[in-house]
Amino acid sequence: MTSRLIACCAIALLGFSGVGLAKDKPAPSEATAPAADKPLEYTPAQNALYKSNQVGSLTKNDVVNYSFSRQGTLEAPIEDKATITIVDESPDGKKNIQVDFLSGENHIDQPLYEGFKIGNPIWMVFMERDVKEMSELTKGSQMYFRNRIKEAMATPQRATVSSTSIVFEDHKVDATTVVLKPYVGLEDISRFKQFEQKSYEFVISSKVPGGVYSVKTFTPGDAGKEPVMVETLAYTSRSKS
Repeated sequence: MTSRLIACCAIALLGFSGVGLAKDKPAPSEATAPAADKPLEYTPAQNALYKSNQVGSLTKNDVVNYSFSRQGTLEAPIEDKATITIVDESPDGKKNIQVDFLSGENHIDQPLYEGFKIGNPIWMVFMERDVKEMSELTKGSQMYFRNRIKEAMATPQRATVSSTSIVFEDHKVDATTVVLKPYVGLEDISRFKQFEQKSYEFVISSKVPGGVYSVKTFTPGDAGKEPVMVETLAYTSRSKS
């Protein structure tokens, strides 16, 4: 499988294309294929995450640096880092991007993401890692969790989108916050009850190099207890390779 195809598959797995992969329960968008002459309609959450030009301001040899942390009562804490590097750029603005995600035993090998123009592979890798982690913690299938996230992105009732502002480089700038709650009220929630209230928060801003200010998962504990797990990917700086 080529790196371009792998990159496209990573996007498809999290719902941009609407392609159904799981057999356990199809996403709403998978029930009926759209007419060939009817354009796909995207939800505000999908537009914010997939259709915004997050890497547009980056140029060849730009490196965007992120911090990664994990806290909570369920797993050992982690403090680590991740980067994206613009390896090459074509005249039409498409970019070849290398992702370096975490280090040591936590490192996740990634192909070269070719032809990227919208979105940012860093948050997609973060989410694919989360899917794998959820599968390992619950003994459920990765496709199950991946498809629940797809459904949340495609369902306005499970995805809230709001305008906000963040402080970036000592200035207040506009941003968009997307919050997903994929697991609330599921019929089979008893399989992973402690994760029912888990939320995913994305903060996206065109003023931040790479577009991604932060991505955060939050799994609360019982009333008055520490969170079960909090994982955060956050922009730290831009440099040159």
